[in-house]
Amino acid sequence: MRKVFYFILIITLYGCVEEFDLKIDDAKSKIVIEGLIENTSGPHYIRLTKSNAGVFSTPSEIYPNLVTLKPISNALVIISDNTGQIDTLKPIKSDRDQYIFDESLNATVKYIKDDNGNIIDTIYLNDVLNYHIGGFYKTSHLIGVPERTYTLKVVTKEKETFIATDYMYPTAKIDSIGFEKKVSEKDGQEGLVPLLYFKDPQKDVLNQYLFQLQNEEYFKTGSSDIWEISIFSDKNTEPTVSGLNLDDGAELKGFNFFIYSYRDELYFKMNSLSPKAYKYYDALLNQFDQDGGVYHPSPSSPPTNISNGGLGFFRASAITEITVPINRRAN
Repeated sequence: MRKVFYFILIITLYGCVEEFDLKIDDAKSKIVIEGLIENTSGPHYIRLTKSNAGVFSTPSEIYPNLVTLKPISNALVIISDNTGQIDTLKPIKSDRDQYIFDESLNATVKYIKDDNGNIIDTIYLNDVLNYHIGGFYKTSHLIGVPERTYTLKVVTKEKETFIATDYMYPTAKIDSIGFEKKVSEKDGQEGLVPLLYFKDPQKDVLNQYLFQLQNEEYFKTGSSDIWEISIFSDKNTEPTVSGLNLDDGAELKGFNFFIYSYRDELYFKMNSLSPKAYKYYDALLNQFDQDGGVYHPSPSSPPTNISNGGLGFFRASAITEITVPINRRAN
């Protein structure tokens, strides 16, 4: 009987082995569109890149520890709104090879030299996007206004067309930001957690927000590997939100939003989100919590508003920005 059992076990194990070709090498790269229109006069930026196909990735030329995407140039990029505004975006020339970091000046500069090699002028880098790998386009005159619908049209040099739209919901007015002392369970270090106080702009409408503790420059350039963002929906809260703990959000690598002693002030940005944008960021943040276990769904691309199989998201957000000194005497 035992021999029969072993025989059945061997047949079962061999019967479970079957070759399956995932055809990863046949995967095609897709366009990735990242764009943001805010309730400002701009400029507003769109970035076009190509996703990495197959199992190979392209190391960043600026930050070796990151993986970057291949920029797309020579595309036609147009943004319009439902009131008749139209703006054809201009590509940002990437000339980072001409800049160097001068330690004596503590700045990134480009030196202009004469025919004899003598420095006759020093140009300081005033737009970090010129120092990036590329793929950025910026508006010339488009003004972002809440309660308008914005449409993005991208036509590549291969004549592929991609369309995206998003509605700019109004954002809340920040009443104040407080601080609460908290001790890290990981290492016992004491820090401060910011607490947000605000009132919803629309009492009978679902209001959804994206919070940032870094300015857009970090997000555009990828110069930080800490993605300090969280999202919030007022579905189960009162119109007046008092003391929202900004440590409750999810962000890359599981870092907390603790404000430690080396920082003297807090930068905070509140972005309104459309329902589509909220779903996009919710799906994106949930990807960081998936460990590949049997009870978690397989990772997949978040729901996008880009047509024609494009990836990424085109967002229109009304914003509120504030910088406050950190209160180290918080309770």
